[in-house]
Amino acid sequence: MPANVTGYRELFGEPFWQGEESMDIHAFVSDGSVEGDRVALRVEVALAGSGWARASRGEQERRAFFADVPSSYAYQVVDTQVALALWGVDSIEGLEGAERIFSVDRDASSGQPIQLMRDLADAEGVTYRVRDTHATPRPVVAALEQPMGDVATEQLIAEVLAPSGERDLRVAVLDVGQGAAAFIGSPCGLPHLYFDIGGGESNNQHTWPNGGVRWCFTQSPPIILSHWHRDHYAGATYGSAVDVRCVLEQTWIAPDQKVGAKTKQLQARILAGGGRLILWPSTLKTVHTSNISVGRASGTAHNDSGLVLLLRSADGRFSLLPGDAAYQYVDPSIVAKYQSQGLKTLVVAHHGGLLDRKAPANVPCSDGKRNSVAVYSAGSSNSYNHPSHLASYTKAGWASIVGTDSRMSGAPAKHLGEPGWGSSCHHQPCLGNQCSLSIWR
Repeated sequence: MPANVTGYRELFGEPFWQGEESMDIHAFVSDGSVEGDRVALRVEVALAGSGWARASRGEQERRAFFADVPSSYAYQVVDTQVALALWGVDSIEGLEGAERIFSVDRDASSGQPIQLMRDLADAEGVTYRVRDTHATPRPVVAALEQPMGDVATEQLIAEVLAPSGERDLRVAVLDVGQGAAAFIGSPCGLPHLYFDIGGGESNNQHTWPNGGVRWCFTQSPPIILSHWHRDHYAGATYGSAVDVRCVLEQTWIAPDQKVGAKTKQLQARILAGGGRLILWPSTLKTVHTSNISVGRASGTAHNDSGLVLLLRSADGRFSLLPGDAAYQYVDPSIVAKYQSQGLKTLVVAHHGGLLDRKAPANVPCSDGKRNSVAVYSAGSSNSYNHPSHLASYTKAGWASIVGTDSRMSGAPAKHLGEPGWGSSCHHQPCLGNQCSLSIWR
C-alpha cells in the first residue's frame, strides 16, 4: 500500500524541480541492480550551482548547506552499455558511486530518461531526458566526501550499546515490505535497538504494509543502519511529521560510505533535529560488548562494507544480522564467536537474493537446536524476485526458513520474531496504542 509521506513533505518540502522544464543537476548513483541487459539505478540528484563550495568550509557550514540543499531521489532504467557510457565508467561495479552533471529537459524528444521522484513512495516519478552530461566539478565532489557528525570509536560505540548489556534480548524481523528493518528487544517487546529502519520504496512501494509501521522509541533505542541504501532507511521518512521527527531525534550509527546529496540531507536533518549521527570508519575494528558485537563487513560495495550485528541471547545462543553483506565479508572475530556452535537465528542477507552478485556462499549453519530459524525480509511481488536463493540456506542445514512476504496484499504488517517471543502474537506494553510492532510466530 502507498506509504504516508505527509510528514516527509511537511519537513522536507516540495521537490525543487517542480515546475522546471530544464535544468542542470548533479546526479549520483547510490545503488543499482542488473535486469537482463539493462540496469536499474537508484539515483540522488541535486540542483547544480555555485553554492557547493560552502559545504567545504567547516562542519557547521556543511550541515547548514546540506540540510536545505535542493535535492531529490531519482530512478533510471537503461541498457547496460548506455549506462556505462552515460555515467563515464567501464564496469557495472563502477556504477555505484558514479557521479555526473546532467543537463535535463522535461520536453526533450531524445536523450536517456531519468525519473525524478517526489519522495520515496513515488512509484512513477516525472520523466526528464538527459540532453548533455559532463564531469562533476571538484567542489561538489569535495563536499560529498566530507563527513558530518561524530566518528565512531570503540569507546563511543560501547557507550551507546551499554543500555542493552547483560539483558535477555531477542530478535524481531519487521514486516516493511521490500526493505529491511529489525529490532533487538526485551521479553516484553520493547526495542532496545533497531537494525535498519527501511521499507518498500519507489517501484516497490506497493509492498509497504497497509497502515504502515509505527516505530517504538520508549527506550530511546539507537538505530544501527547496516548501509546507506534507501530500502534500509525509507521507513524513517514515512508517517506524520511527528513520526518522522521522532526518528530523526534518535542516535544513528552507520558506516561512513560515499553517498549522494539526498542522503547527505537526511544526515544533516538528523543532526539539526536533535539526533546524533555516528559514522563508522573502515579502520575501526569490531566492537564487542557482553552480549552484542557490531563490526563492518570487509567488502568494497555498499552492501558488502556495511555493519553486521551478532547477538548472544541469555540462553547462550547466537543470532546474526548481516544486512546485505555477503557472508565471506563478515569480520572473522564475529564468525569465531558462533562458528563452532552455529546460530539460533539468522536474518538472511540481502532479502534472500544474490550476494556479491553470486549465489550465497559461506552460509552460517544452524545450531541444530529446537526453534532455530532463518528469517528473510522481502515484499510480495517485488521487482527483484526476492527471495531467489533460499536453497543455499536449506543446504546449510536451516530446516525452518520463514519470510515477511507471506502477508496478503492490502493487509497490515505481520512482524516475525524468533521462537522466544511465544507461539502466537506478542503485543507491546502499549497494546498497539503507540506503536504497531506486535510480533507473530
